[in-house]
Amino acid sequence: MCMGYFNRADVPFYYAMADAFTLCDHYFCSSLTGTTPNRLFFWTGTIRERLTGDTTPAVNNSQAESRNGAYVDWSSFPELLEDNDISWKIYQNEIWTAKLDDRTDYWLGNYGDNAIEYVKRHRVQLAAYFRKHGNARAKPALAADEVLAQYNQLSQKEKNLIDKAFSNNMEVEEYLQLRSYSFTDDKGTEQTINIPAGDIFHQFRKDVDSGNLPTVSWLAAPQAFSDHTSSPLYGTWYVSEALNILTKNPEVWKKTIFILNYDENDGYYDHLPPFVVPNPGDPTTGKVSAGIDIDSDFDRMKKWPIGLGYRVPMIVASPWSRGGFVNSQIHDHTSTLMFLEKFLQKKTGKNIVSNNISSWRRHVCGDLSSVFRPYNGERYPLPDFLKKTQVIDGIQNAKNKPAQVVPKPLSEAAIQSINKNQSFSGQSSKWMAEQEKGTRPACALPYILYADCHLDKNKNTVELQFNAGANEQGIGTAFNVYTPSTYKKEAGRNWFYTVKEKDVLTDSLDLNSFDRQIYDLCIHGANGFFRHYKGDTQDPALSINCKYEENKGLSAAIPEM
Repeated sequence: MCMGYFNRADVPFYYAMADAFTLCDHYFCSSLTGTTPNRLFFWTGTIRERLTGDTTPAVNNSQAESRNGAYVDWSSFPELLEDNDISWKIYQNEIWTAKLDDRTDYWLGNYGDNAIEYVKRHRVQLAAYFRKHGNARAKPALAADEVLAQYNQLSQKEKNLIDKAFSNNMEVEEYLQLRSYSFTDDKGTEQTINIPAGDIFHQFRKDVDSGNLPTVSWLAAPQAFSDHTSSPLYGTWYVSEALNILTKNPEVWKKTIFILNYDENDGYYDHLPPFVVPNPGDPTTGKVSAGIDIDSDFDRMKKWPIGLGYRVPMIVASPWSRGGFVNSQIHDHTSTLMFLEKFLQKKTGKNIVSNNISSWRRHVCGDLSSVFRPYNGERYPLPDFLKKTQVIDGIQNAKNKPAQVVPKPLSEAAIQSINKNQSFSGQSSKWMAEQEKGTRPACALPYILYADCHLDKNKNTVELQFNAGANEQGIGTAFNVYTPSTYKKEAGRNWFYTVKEKDVLTDSLDLNSFDRQIYDLCIHGANGFFRHYKGDTQDPALSINCKYEENKGLSAAIPEM
């Protein structure tokens, strides 16, 4: 089932969002591991104390997660906002560190998805929940008045780092209560389930309606609304309601950019290998342009790149990203922070830069500029927003449907037949994923990519050359190279390259190390870039060059707010 996927009938609201706004189909999670490392990239830009390879990266959840925020000791992006007097808030119904019982946390917690809870300087142990209820897990245990006394000794900045990161809906009396909801299912049977008694969007809704929405906001959903791929349930309603809240007031919406993204792929299949760094201690694994530091993006202990991780969906909803576009620039979780840097620098005139984002990611990952287009008040359709009770009824009625049949593993013969007969002209097997027919408008991208391959004059070395042309963003790119054959008796060998803007990067491979002295190399880059080079000592002395057509009238537009 790891190769399963949702079609338009399964998640119609998300397809409607993609139809209305811009979908980023080269948005990668930041780490090849799980939830918390990726969320640390999302909120702090890194998973290690310093951007050097001699520090231990928090590549596993257990290396970062703590009910007392005890492990992560580096700055967060919210702290950078606080230092620059930019309003911000992280919205959730209640924090994970409060350790609600499992059923209550499922509906009313934040699933541990606010990674700021693990950052020391945000002092989650002094959050509003503990100031009211005490902290029984503290050593020694603290009563509510003792927690409050510690909180009162802090500076205003320190208090803000707590209160804005761990806002909740405590002012609603029933915010941690469930109530019974009854309905009649498709079979005519009366059913009852427990759902949140209060409004899990209360504080967010209140701030939007009152015109007090901060400049930068994040939403962390309870588990039932998280869209976790193993059990996606009410996430579509959660996203729909958040967007509904924002669009009700035209004055708020015209100043809003709503970004929907996911932390990691949960181990599910994706056919596009992520772009990663070569081993900085092994030049046979690839190369990067001079001046790009890759040390912090490689785990020396595991001898494996940290990221990028696999692709995850991202939709950017705003008047400046309307129109059902697709954006195929390489982005990751740090791209959202780089966007905030650029947007806030333009808005405030301040030099707002996170020192936690690595050199390599700044060269490879975009800052979302290419997502946006000018907006001059044009009218455009919004998705039809979902009604909570209808979503609940639909999910519960799905339980009455026949059990899902898990496909049996394909035989080796069937696999070989698919691999042999599959072509771009059509699907050859009912088991292959099938994309919707049609085309989408595409965002203008900064890429001018070249990748060439030829034998040297002595015909014993394969010469590779990578080139990233000049562009307005000053961004380079990464390339993945692999051989379908063998190299030094290793099947499917990979190499990884990163090239700066306007730079040319070269590398050499030994022809004799390829099986039967036949080089066979596939090169993948951003936006579907692909080259396949195959040959041997009989290659003719022929040079072929491809060049791009230029359209100088295209540019990105950072929204004015």
